[in-house]
Amino acid sequence: MGSETSSMDSGALCLHFLLSYHGLRSSPQQLLHDFSGVDGRMDVISIVLAARKSSLKAKAVSCSLKKLPLPAIAELKNGDFVIVAKACSEGRLP
Repeated sequence: MGSETSSMDSGALCLHFLLSYHGLRSSPQQLLHDFSGVDGRMDVISIVLAARKSSLKAKAVSCSLKKLPLPAIAELKNGDFVIVAKACSEGRLP
């Protein structure tokens, strides 16, 4: 990632990449501007709202990787977000 995206919110970036994957135009900066919380970051709820507003089906779930519909955005324990594109049959990341 370039210097302009290194400090960008991971939730906004992940949603931007998934929207692009589905052929929908977006800007991480605009997503962050429109949907960030009071702390200036996108949380799970704001990502779900932004995805729905962009015509994607989205909901917040807590489940194992085996049951996660892919591709998906997952929140890490540190609060950052990642895209999960594939999981092994054992329900772990490859």
